[in-house]
Amino acid sequence: MRSIVYVLAIAAFVTLMGAITGAEPRTASAFSVDSISASGVHTCALMAQGELKCWGGSVNGLLGDGTQTSSTAPLTLVGLESGVAFVDGGVRHSCVITNAGAVKCWGLNVFGRLGDGTTTNRVTPTQVVGLDSGIATVASGRFHTCALTTEGGVKCWGDNTFGQLGDGTTTIRLTPVNVVGLSSGVAALSAGDFHVCAVMTDQSLKCWGRNNLGQLGNGNSGVGIFSNSPIDVPGFGSATAAVAGGAFHTCALNTGGGVKCWGWNWFGQVGDGSTLNRVNPTTVSTLASDVVAIDTGGTHSCVVTTAGAVKCWGDNAFGQVGDGDAGSAPNPLPLDVIGLSSGIIAVSGGGDHTCAMTTTRELLCWGQGTNGQLGDGLAASSDVPVAVLGLNPKPTQTSTVTPTSTPTPTNTPTPTVTPTPKNAAADTDGDTLPNSTDPDDDNDGCLDVQEIGSEPSQGGLRNPHDFWDLFDVWTDDGQGGYVRDRSITVADIFAVAGRFGAAGDPGGDPLVSPPDAPAYHTAFDRGEQIGAHSWNRAPADGAITIEDVFAVAAQFGHSCA
Repeated sequence: MRSIVYVLAIAAFVTLMGAITGAEPRTASAFSVDSISASGVHTCALMAQGELKCWGGSVNGLLGDGTQTSSTAPLTLVGLESGVAFVDGGVRHSCVITNAGAVKCWGLNVFGRLGDGTTTNRVTPTQVVGLDSGIATVASGRFHTCALTTEGGVKCWGDNTFGQLGDGTTTIRLTPVNVVGLSSGVAALSAGDFHVCAVMTDQSLKCWGRNNLGQLGNGNSGVGIFSNSPIDVPGFGSATAAVAGGAFHTCALNTGGGVKCWGWNWFGQVGDGSTLNRVNPTTVSTLASDVVAIDTGGTHSCVVTTAGAVKCWGDNAFGQVGDGDAGSAPNPLPLDVIGLSSGIIAVSGGGDHTCAMTTTRELLCWGQGTNGQLGDGLAASSDVPVAVLGLNPKPTQTSTVTPTSTPTPTNTPTPTVTPTPKNAAADTDGDTLPNSTDPDDDNDGCLDVQEIGSEPSQGGLRNPHDFWDLFDVWTDDGQGGYVRDRSITVADIFAVAGRFGAAGDPGGDPLVSPPDAPAYHTAFDRGEQIGAHSWNRAPADGAITIEDVFAVAAQFGHSCA
């Protein structure tokens, strides 16, 4: 996802071999992919020759290709056709390190998370001020970014509301500042939504930023609690091999191959068999000694074992756990990803999707795919791994044999997957204009671009490019499963608002949630602030009230406002 995961001591002596087994996913020929980064609603792959390709949602220029158009298959980024050494994606932005050690970022720039000294969104990679050399890796959070220098120091920029820049203040920074006490000695970084963790060269672990749900792992948590400078995480001593930050939880791999997680655990993402939040590192059940790589998504976690298998746990609403059972209840224990029992060398967790790389450099993704983030040519989710399209290497040489005659093919090969524009030829309102060219394809007087997530009968079409489709909640189908009605109703709005209650749990008041409550979500509080959308423009009152819920629900009806 938005984390940088280094396996330090273990990677030196572990060699993963094998082939993918099972009916899914399909096998493919060798790919020239070097690494992968799954992010909020998009994914990027670094090719072996230093070329960067991205795919998925492109709101605010997330794909960095100079447009705001989403893509269901990989695209090469403008200006990054070569020379890229590292990539990491945040929730709504991404950053790379070039071969020269410079940092370039693109996407949403609220709070200055792109580090170019402005808050202007960028649709192509933009140079971070002062970081034109000497940078080894970068870690992208929700509204902030951090970079690790080649000397082992850390610099951060962007939002600092919860001290996530680690500079001893809560001042927003549009350009990089030094993290207190970390001018050297850092080996790896990982950024969660509002916190950051660093593996030190002595293999100890430090974290800083928000700690409302125990994501710093120091035995403390609560409303308004954070640390604006690095603090030690107990329980690892000098045995940390890698760290990965999720939205509000953290996982770490020790040098013995065991995994511990802590923080928010509503969806079982800590992996200890419960859904209780953990303020101290807690051992992940069944993963005692055979893990070689780890990463976290927004509310799920995954590992690669010594056998090259992938196991995941936590939220599975979109199939991001990969067990073929999308929409099932949260999985608080590691589960095998279908078809990935061997042959995997890396895993990356996105917001609600996951990707893995095989020993043959094939890329496979699963989970939410409505923004095209799975890269399989379809804007659809999958609860089993699917192959990413179009990443085969170009031929490196041509034949020296001159044929004496031109052979005539006996048949014409047909691609196994042919992406088709979704509903392009349909005519929802019967006005003879296809939806692909009709700006108001339900004829309700509102432009389609102003309508987020409803059915035509409710005033709008579902927007596959907007993550607020999460308002359509999963409900019990009465037959042991969960379904979505594919419409956003007032009941859905109340159900989602209930997740952000004052107590941060299902028992909390869903209608009164102060800003410092553990699960407070600013999108529900009215006002032009981070998280607020055009459908919720009334002045912010600092709490989620019943008026706010109705205001949000109303905008999913027949209003263009």
